[in-house]
Amino acid sequence: ILFFLLLGVLYLTITRPTYTSSSTIIIENENSTMSNIFDTGLGNEKNHLENEIEILKSRSTSERAIKALLNSNHKNNLLLFGTKKYNDNYIANFFRNILFLNNNSNLYFRIESPISDDLFRKYVRTLNRSIKISNLRKTDVLQLSYSSTDPNEAALIVNTIIDEYQKRDQEWASGEMSHLKDFLIEQLKVKQVELDKIEQELKTFQENEHIYGLDDNSTLLLKQLTSIESDYYSTEAKKNILYQRKIFFENQLNEDEKDFTDNVVNTIDVQLYSIRQELSSLEADYISTKSREGDAHPAVIELDRKIKNLKDVLNKETLKYVKRGISVANPIEYRQAVMDSVINFEVLISAYDSKLNELKKLVNKYESQLSSLPEKYLMFSRYQRDKVILDETYSLMKQKLEEAKINQASQLGKIRIVDIAVPNSNAVSPNKKLIVILSIFIGFIFSISFIVIYEFLDYTVKSIDEIERRGLAILAIIPSIGNNSQRKGKKKKKGYKINLKSTVSEKLERRLLTHEDPKSPISEAYRSLRTSLLYDGNDIDSKIILITSPGPGEGKTTTVANLAITYANMGKKTLLIDADLRKPVLHKMFKKENGDTARKGLSHFLTGSETDIKKLHFKSDIENLSILTSGIIPPNPSELLASIYMSDFIKQAKNNFDVILFDTPPLIAVTDAFIITKYINKFLLVVRASITQKGALERSLVNMENMNSKIDGVIFNGVDESNTYGGGYYYNYYQYYYGNDEK
Repeated sequence: ILFFLLLGVLYLTITRPTYTSSSTIIIENENSTMSNIFDTGLGNEKNHLENEIEILKSRSTSERAIKALLNSNHKNNLLLFGTKKYNDNYIANFFRNILFLNNNSNLYFRIESPISDDLFRKYVRTLNRSIKISNLRKTDVLQLSYSSTDPNEAALIVNTIIDEYQKRDQEWASGEMSHLKDFLIEQLKVKQVELDKIEQELKTFQENEHIYGLDDNSTLLLKQLTSIESDYYSTEAKKNILYQRKIFFENQLNEDEKDFTDNVVNTIDVQLYSIRQELSSLEADYISTKSREGDAHPAVIELDRKIKNLKDVLNKETLKYVKRGISVANPIEYRQAVMDSVINFEVLISAYDSKLNELKKLVNKYESQLSSLPEKYLMFSRYQRDKVILDETYSLMKQKLEEAKINQASQLGKIRIVDIAVPNSNAVSPNKKLIVILSIFIGFIFSISFIVIYEFLDYTVKSIDEIERRGLAILAIIPSIGNNSQRKGKKKKKGYKINLKSTVSEKLERRLLTHEDPKSPISEAYRSLRTSLLYDGNDIDSKIILITSPGPGEGKTTTVANLAITYANMGKKTLLIDADLRKPVLHKMFKKENGDTARKGLSHFLTGSETDIKKLHFKSDIENLSILTSGIIPPNPSELLASIYMSDFIKQAKNNFDVILFDTPPLIAVTDAFIITKYINKFLLVVRASITQKGALERSLVNMENMNSKIDGVIFNGVDESNTYGGGYYYNYYQYYYGNDEK
């Protein structure tokens, strides 16, 4: 847990805090962005909110924002561009350097000239990935957020994106008017040239022919023709304006949408043919009557009313077919408004074509009547008529141009900023409380998992129950030597400690604790073992005890040595024999030599080179305790132990000692211990907690059973709270008792 907690603290130290700034905007749900001046009567009630979200997320919006930032005064002080360094504190910078997290610090530079396309695209991708857009509570309100390690930079970038998005929306809203304005400016230039030319030609003709007027009949006829022709060219100009608007919207459609629009227009032309024919007829009657009777005549007014009513019917029917057709064929909502407009413009242009046809007929009629005039008067009337028509057409286009300019300037778009982004001083990440809690939680889970897996994979004996389930009696529980081998304030007795490297690759501490510290819990445990052996119900003169273990490094030598000391302390003559003729260590515990240069040992007796046991053993520093080392290591230990000399050795030992203890090799390795079993009274097995393998113990028991031998008891060695289940409480009780006594 502590390790993961330290990892969490390290993560919090090296992680730079992230600040998020947000801006809130509202998208107005307008039916149309077209001006009322050019209103076609078609509405659009579609909600474009999802489209606006996609536009905000689009690459083109990010490109506009990056261009705006590159052209601003902030370009050389932005983490986004790598033109600003993040200032970590000393500790964070130290750990980041160790973990190679500052390897991108060389990207810091200043932007002095136009950047490359690759670098520009990199900035765009970085910005695009960092933008987050959410729709608040299913309203038309959007929240745009950006996160950065600099709160001021986060607010700047959000506001820049919103500004560019709003400008883009305004450009789109006024795009139709811009297109129409350009068209009208070009047409006005053409009409201005034509008007100047006709005025000059009329002036020259009048000066040359001296004709400045016509008679009353000719004047009336010319007036009627001029009126009709003016209406004709005015209608043609309006048709051209609609046509240009239609072109603008068509350019926004793909080929499939254009084909679909044409199909819908053709369908509407067929289905509304009768209405359009009737409208054309009324238009012709209206123009003819108006030219004869004037605007105030009741017949003209009635015809005008009928035409308006019929146009309303035509618009409604057109809307019905448009909506029906598009909703079936093209359910993509955000394209419908454009397609609606194109279809409606096509219908209106068709209506203008019908009107132009009728006006053209009247113009031809009046021109045929004027053709009866003399040539000079006819030319004069034509010049005068062309001038009037050009004047009116020029005035109409001029009026429409001014209207387009006003409409373009008045376009605000549908984006309204509710809240601008401001720097947020509260970091959104990392969440310190959450990281600490998660670190502790993960550490706890990892610890539990590690313990479970470790225990599952651990095949060593760790509990008393595991021994007793095998039908073995536990004679004593020996606490672990560990750090408790020496009580405070107690001086060590000289010369009884040695550290040897065991076969389990660890320092195994062999100590004569019953002699060094008689009041330690471990010494008391060995005395408990002695007591169990003394009062077992067998009343014999000499006790011969063999102590071994399933495997190496389990504490059998330490156990047999300390048990021997407890017998000696009772006043019993005790002989401690090192019967391990392969790797003897008992002589090292008592600081004696062994081998060719040392006193002879057990191997010398068994080979017949020395037959008097008294010449082989030696007195130890402990009263009543004699030691018999292994002697020189022979090439055939098992054969020696099974020789006839072994029986004679046992007889002599019984005659001279009350208690005889054998230290033998491990059972799982060799058969030496089994050979001696026929001479002994007690066969004791040392099992060390968390060291003895369950398999080794099982194999030892099977081998004992195969040789018709039995284990008289188990000594559970090395017990403490950290490596066993149960048994550790023995040490605690002893320590508590002796601690209070000493205090």
